[in-house]
Amino acid sequence: MNERYHFYRCTDPKNAPPYSFIDYANGLVGYPNKLAQAVSNYAGAYYLGFMTEKEVLNRPKSGRRPAKLNKKKTSKY
Repeated sequence: MNERYHFYRCTDPKNAPPYSFIDYANGLVGYPNKLAQAVSNYAGAYYLGFMTEKEVLNRPKSGRRPAKLNKKKTSKY
């Protein structure tokens, strides 16, 4: 299957509208049309891009890390 979908990482798929593709292990939901912002917010989904199933499953993992705390002193006193 080389169909392209608008993919979202979805934290709560049961709140999402009916979808064309879902991968429960990765929390991915795919739609032929892009969701309205209010709908994606309600479903806890953030947009990943318009791609094929193979592309989305093979995309590099991008972890979210907290910012590092800078412990360098800025003054002598």
